[in-house]
Formats: sequence, C-alpha cells, structure tokens
Amino acid sequence: MLEQAYVDFLLSDRANIRAGRFLAPLGMTNQNHEPISFYSVERPTFDSVIIPSTWSTDGIGIFGNLASNLSYEAYLVAGLDGSKFTSSGIREGRIKDESSLNDMAFTGRLDLYPFQEGGFDWAQSLRLGASMYYGGINNGQKGSDPKVSGDIGIYSADASVAIGDFDVKGTVAFTEIDGSGLSAGVAEEIFGYSVEAGYHIMPAAWKTGKFAKFDLVAFVRYDEYDTQHQMPAGVAPDLSKDIYEWTYGLAFYPVPSFVVKADYQGREAEQGDLDNRINLGLGWIF
Repeated sequence: MLEQAYVDFLLSDRANIRAGRFLAPLGMTNQNHEPISFYSVERPTFDSVIIPSTWSTDGIGIFGNLASNLSYEAYLVAGLDGSKFTSSGIREGRIKDESSLNDMAFTGRLDLYPFQEGGFDWAQSLRLGASMYYGGINNGQKGSDPKVSGDIGIYSADASVAIGDFDVKGTVAFTEIDGSGLSAGVAEEIFGYSVEAGYHIMPAAWKTGKFAKFDLVAFVRYDEYDTQHQMPAGVAPDLSKDIYEWTYGLAFYPVPSFVVKADYQGREAEQGDLDNRINLGLGWIF
C-alpha cells in the first residue's frame, strides 16, 4: 500500500493546490500517526475504529491560511467501499490500492488558534479543530462495482493545549451512514470520543549535556466508542460494540525522533467481557 504520493503547487499563503494520494484530514491522529506523535504503544483505539487511521485517499484540492491563526484544507477525493463496512465500523471500507472515482467525496479541515496573538502562553497554544467527510459509498477497488448505494458523513471536532508541563487533547466524531445493500450489522450512526492528558515529569535541571533532549511523559487516556450507536429500524444494537477504555502509561524520548513506551489498558463493554492489555513498544522516524 502506498501511503502518500502527492504534489503541492505552492501559489500563495492563502491558496495552494495538492493532487495525488494523501492522508484524509480527519481528527488529530490520521495526519500525525507516526509512533512518536502519540504516547501510547498503539494508536488510540478511537483513531483505529471511529476515524480509521491510517486512511489514505486519492484526490485534488486546496489548502492554505485564511488568517495568521486559521488554516484550512479542502479536497475532492475518492469515496469509500460500503460493501466492506461491518458491525465493527467503516475501517475495511478504505481502498488501499487503486480506487475508482465512481462515487466521489468531499473532505476538509479547519484549525484555529484563537489566542495566538496574545494572552497567556498556554492560551496561545490552544488549538481548536474541525473536520468532516461526506460522500458516496459505491466506490470499489480498481473500478469494481461493490453494488451498494448511499452516503456517509463523518463530523469531528478536536482540541489541544499545553499548560506548563501538562498537555491535554481530545477528539470527538460522529458518523452517519445512509445506504442499501450493506452487510448485516452496519449501523446508521457511529459515535466515539477520546480524551488524553500527559505530564512531562523529567525536571528541567536534568536536561543538560547529553540529556538535553530527554523527555519522559506520564499519561492517561479515556476512549469510548460505539460502532452500533444507532441501528436501522427493527435491528437491536450489539452492546458488546459499546466499549470503554482507560489507558495509563509512560513514554520516554531520549531524542525527539525515538521513543520507548509502556502502557496498561483497562477495557470494558456494555455487554460481555474484554481482556485488559499490557503493551510495550519502541517507535522512531527517520
């Protein structure tokens, strides 16, 4: 699978053109999914189930800055394959190789720093984001016809802020699916959210010499996601799909491009038992 291969035509600060394969601008993680970008060993489950990172798409659009503290992206892209949606969400509907343009979609994003020009340092770091995706679901691999019809809309809001040694972020997303010919168990509505707080616990006095770039973060995250939030008329939801997760862990960065991680996940569902998890991992970019 080719994750990204696009060309940017840089015209001005306000409007530029992007064409090719790029990451859908939904939520916070999909465009920043490298392992150094999140503290847990695995991506937040919300960002695997509700906004199915990593999600690449083919298309063309524009991006730029509407003001010094407001950026945007807007693209016309290939749609999803609704025949691959399941009771566990839309993840399998991503087209990883050659997508057709039978059913197009629109996706876009806004990022606002409301206090960038003044105020307290933490207020200047406050970022508010909104993103969306809307389009058809009859879009098969290599031009094939999945023989479904309908539309999907995904609407998400996110925010992040750094207050001293603390950083806090959160994302919420709501998905509506209106279609026919879908697999049994596919919901009309999917909903989820994720909230995380991290504390940089390494004292500044220790960050000297060879240790100048060291960082150690303790974090806690809560994810809740329900892939059967609202079912078609006459179909009862599967309560085992309504899941809650607490994740506690540490992330150690000897340098900004390398991280050693460990975390514990406590997992529950409205119905049925789920295994808790202990995760260990390494991550780096080069």
